Amino acid sequence: AHNNARDRLVGVLIASQRRFAQVLEGPRESIERTFERITCDSRHDDILVISFAPTEARLFTDFQLATEEFDESRFGDERSACDAMLAQLRASMERLELTGAN
Repeated sequence: AHNNARDRLVGVLIASQRRFAQVLEGPRESIERTFERITCDSRHDDILVISFAPTEARLFTDFQLATEEFDESRFGDERSACDAMLAQLRASMERLELTGAN
């Protein structure tokens, strides 16, 4: 949280006990520095970047990272769990964008 505020990063993090999905928004240099920190951390593996692209306007206004838990035990296979986690991430982003609260 301290690094995110210092680096002016905002976004959404969805986490289960085995995996997480995250959207980060902020200055490109800060995102690259954060990604480097994540990839160098031995606790993280199988990192997949789905998209890395500039946006025309910020989706999130507050300098915070919204977090939500995800229960992947409800799903019988890994693919279903990953798809559901990404769907929850998209829904969280839409909800935060609409309310302007994160």
